Amino acid sequence: MRHRLKSLALVVLLGAAGAVWLSAAQEKRKGRRRRRPAPRAAPRRAAAVVLSGGLRTFLHCNGSFFDRVVAENPDFRFDYFVHAVLEGDGGDAAAFQALKFGAHPNVKRVEAELAADARRAVLRELPNLAKLPAGNGTARGKAINVASMFRSIALAEALRAGAAYDVVLRLRPDAYFCSSVNLTAALAVLDEDVVLVPFAEDQLVFDQFAVAGPDAMARYARAYADTLTREIARNPQRALYPEREMWRHFRAEKLKAVTLREFRSTLVRLDGAGAPRHEDAYAKLRLDYPHLARVAMPAVVETCAPRKKRRGG
Repeated sequence: MRHRLKSLALVVLLGAAGAVWLSAAQEKRKGRRRRRPAPRAAPRRAAAVVLSGGLRTFLHCNGSFFDRVVAENPDFRFDYFVHAVLEGDGGDAAAFQALKFGAHPNVKRVEAELAADARRAVLRELPNLAKLPAGNGTARGKAINVASMFRSIALAEALRAGAAYDVVLRLRPDAYFCSSVNLTAALAVLDEDVVLVPFAEDQLVFDQFAVAGPDAMARYARAYADTLTREIARNPQRALYPEREMWRHFRAEKLKAVTLREFRSTLVRLDGAGAPRHEDAYAKLRLDYPHLARVAMPAVVETCAPRKKRRGG
């Protein structure tokens, strides 16, 4: 009997010890589970901003890009690649300093040349340019300006070449954004041939803003080296018109223009007193193509107020 009681006590003791060990092991496992780090958030997507042209009104316009593109796409990181054409009179010095020396965020590469040097470069690289007819309408006598624009696009895109991005935005420094751009929605549309533009009708492609994948944007930016050079050599009696030349380039590269129908913007100029003023982004096209202005172009936008800040933000 005494022996049986000792055996029973031993069993109870071992059972209790086992229960304590099991409980401790469970707590240890629970502790490990509690200490396990939370799943990492998905990495932010990367957007390259390829900026090209004159900087005279850039500081008046850039806030609209931050408000309506950067702030509206918080899942994206924005990096900037800039080719600036400077007038040389100091009117664009503050903008260039901001881009060159860090006041503007995430500028990866920036290069600049004087407008006079850019003109000499296009005349050297396109020797038949000066022989082209002056043309008609708002582009009359502006062949060098047209060629310089395409060249600046190419040089800005060359600064980005080789860097991996999910999407690339091409814009000019004097564009003021009046509407937002949803880049997540854009990615659902883009492929290797698609370029999103505000306007594309009747053998014209708007050249002030574009959104594309990296490969398509690289092809977009070849307009100067490929299409413009070839067209000038083949057709020395044909005047240049910027939106027409961009359309010819899309055709040559087999790029597909898809229209951002809700997109609105203005261009910002300086008046005689040096104050910024807004101008309809389609003003020249409306004058040159009045039949399209009535049926295919967006309504006139001559002013654009800053976006109202959201509550709590």
